[in-house]
Amino acid sequence: MSIPVLHSLSSPDLERGQLPEDPTSCAVVLNAEIGPASGGAENFSFTVVTPDQVLAAGGVRWGRGYLIVEQFSWDAIDRAISKLLPFADRPTWRESAVQLAKEMHWEFDGYSEFVSR
Repeated sequence: MSIPVLHSLSSPDLERGQLPEDPTSCAVVLNAEIGPASGGAENFSFTVVTPDQVLAAGGVRWGRGYLIVEQFSWDAIDRAISKLLPFADRPTWRESAVQLAKEMHWEFDGYSEFVSR
């Protein structure tokens, strides 16, 4: 078994280290490349969101794919991911990825290979 490894973390909205205009009221999309320690990575995405932004959608929103924070901070995001990865430790990478997909959106979520008959 091998704990998944974060290979890269980026945002289409912010440069790494940059903060949103109001870190206490924001929703920022992040892309994480995560894979086995032996190499390779797959894309996972999630939105870092503050509580007021969760409620901004009329008080109704699903939770998968959201990391809810009091205030946006790259350090807090790194800590949250480093706590999540050990919980996804499974015998195979696919099983680990399925576990991560319970919290984040996985590029292969719902994918099944085409089998010709």
